[in-house]
Amino acid sequence: MKHILSLFLFSLLGISSSGAAVPDSINMRITYDYYYHTLYGSNEAKDYHCLDIVNGQSRYFSLKNERQDQISDSLRAIGVRDHDLIRMEKKRQGVGGGCTSFTVFKNFPKPDQMVYTWETMKNFRVDGPMPEQDWELLSGDTVILGYDCQKARTTFRGVGWTAWYTMDIPVSDGPWKLRGLPGLILFAQDDEKLFRFECVGMESGRAAPVALSGKDYNQCTLKYLLALMKLQSEDFTSFTGKMLNTTAIGYDKYGRREDNSKNRACMMEKVP
Repeated sequence: MKHILSLFLFSLLGISSSGAAVPDSINMRITYDYYYHTLYGSNEAKDYHCLDIVNGQSRYFSLKNERQDQISDSLRAIGVRDHDLIRMEKKRQGVGGGCTSFTVFKNFPKPDQMVYTWETMKNFRVDGPMPEQDWELLSGDTVILGYDCQKARTTFRGVGWTAWYTMDIPVSDGPWKLRGLPGLILFAQDDEKLFRFECVGMESGRAAPVALSGKDYNQCTLKYLLALMKLQSEDFTSFTGKMLNTTAIGYDKYGRREDNSKNRACMMEKVP
């Protein structure tokens, strides 16, 4: 079955069995289950992510977050402003609850460039060259979704990662910012087991055009953005105040001032 799947995918992607890729002919959507922790000691959360690859570019995003935005926009377009009604409709359609809101664009807006966005109370954008990742190819093999996979390891911006990739799909891409291997990354996990990407499906011809949304973005540095992400996880009240340009003080259910001093945010990359 693996060989049938591989040959079928080679045909769909315009990739020969010798491994020669024709990037502009590739149009595919890879879906991942994404497991993550926001704080050390917190419960594991789950989101549904997609990697869309088309015309040599890619976009990695939360499918749940995108669907939530679509529901909010459609309801507001017909005059619905009640937040509870919008929240209930999201729940009814199976996309309620929390999710991630970052997006990674690779080879965008031009080759060897990366755009990283984060949508929260305000929307932020970081542009720059695609970061290098020095992978060590390791012994070991496994099978994921019927594809033979090999093992590799890297340390990226202070965080160690182990990945499994398949040369049956010779696309040098993967979840989040991970890339640079001689095949598509189907599984990745950090050394502390705080973040995990598991490929659960692939579809040819399903990728949407790689483009930014029509939202306004605040251009910033990666250092600034990571500091904001850290603040949001560790002290949401202070983060809200910063976004609203005001001083905010949070209290617990007993009326005591919040103590967030012991909160430690889990970060996929450290501030450069």
